[in-house]
Amino acid sequence: MKQRIYLIFLFTTCLIFFTTCPYAGDFDVIEGRTVRVAFDPSLESVAQEVADIYPHLKANLEQHMGWDLDLIPSVLLIKDRKLFQRMAESPLTVAFAVPARNLIVIDHTRMRVHPFSLEITLKHELCHLLLHHHIRGHVFPRWLDEGV
Repeated sequence: MKQRIYLIFLFTTCLIFFTTCPYAGDFDVIEGRTVRVAFDPSLESVAQEVADIYPHLKANLEQHMGWDLDLIPSVLLIKDRKLFQRMAESPLTVAFAVPARNLIVIDHTRMRVHPFSLEITLKHELCHLLLHHHIRGHVFPRWLDEGV
């Protein structure tokens, strides 16, 4: 757990300051009006896809849930499966959200593997941010947090 917190903090710090992170490698950043995407330069087309689909996903969630998502999330695309697994602490996890930091971390290596897709995964993780943004200070049962 401590290692996961350390890795998330390290990546978030790199993302916030847009600098080279010696542990994680170089990241490029797409800074949009509604989303920030950090990515390895080899994932530029995927990062652009995230930036392009985000406004639609956000609008869809806001309409469906009846809540505004008035925050600018950061999406971190990881191309190294082993590094992602160390962060997630589970071989079954393909993405996770850190609501306290408005952060979504996605294992890019799993996004083209059935049944996962970038759009569905991003929407699911945005649900976590939306839920925790509007209901703060509560620890949700896992079935609720993952079931939304």
